[in-house]
Amino acid sequence: MTDKEKFKMLLENKQDYKCFIDNDIVWFCKKEDIEKYDYDWKPPPEIEFNQFGYELLNEIFQALGIDSELV
Repeated sequence: MTDKEKFKMLLENKQDYKCFIDNDIVWFCKKEDIEKYDYDWKPPPEIEFNQFGYELLNEIFQALGIDSELV
């Protein structure tokens, strides 16, 4: 599944997921699974993007139908 496909799926199910953003990773976990983990530990990724930073932003724009490209 591409990042664009993952993003579209998350848009359709956004009420079910929480996003975690670190400096080198962006991932989503189901909200119902978050409570299973201690607050000192981040829940493991269920959906993890292959790209991050400006690459991921470009993928998001494209998934939203915005004409964008990396320069």
